Amino acid sequence: MSNEVASLEADLKEYRLQLETVKSGLQADPENAELQNLKAELEEVITLTETTIAELKPASAPVPAQKPSTPPVKEKWSKENHPAFQAGYRKPAASEPVDEPQTATTFSVNDSVLAKWKSGDKSFYPARITSITGSSSKPVYIVTFKSYSTHRNSLST
Repeated sequence: MSNEVASLEADLKEYRLQLETVKSGLQADPENAELQNLKAELEEVITLTETTIAELKPASAPVPAQKPSTPPVKEKWSKENHPAFQAGYRKPAASEPVDEPQTATTFSVNDSVLAKWKSGDKSFYPARITSITGSSSKPVYIVTFKSYSTHRNSLST
């Protein structure tokens, strides 16, 4: 079919050249009836050939209509675009604070510990855990300093 289209396109090119020759002859002799008939026949053959080529071409390569393209606007913040809502998303591990060392030790109520006096001089003093609040991943220990009878919150032990 491709060869047929190529052959028709070559014929079409030849018909157009012949039409140009006839038109230049008509400029010299506009009353020539034979040239006028030949011009009409060539125009009809060109139209039929173009129609045939158009019928054969869409089956092999359709020409898409061109629209002025504008890039799609992507919302900066939406649930669909947020990585946490994408398939296979894994929450990144939280970075550990540098100034607070992690300990694998767990404490219980009535344990004796060295607790940091956060509201005072930030030093560690002997204390007893009186209660534990917060979460299992970030416990908050309520302590009583042995040298003083005041209750203090201590995150570091």
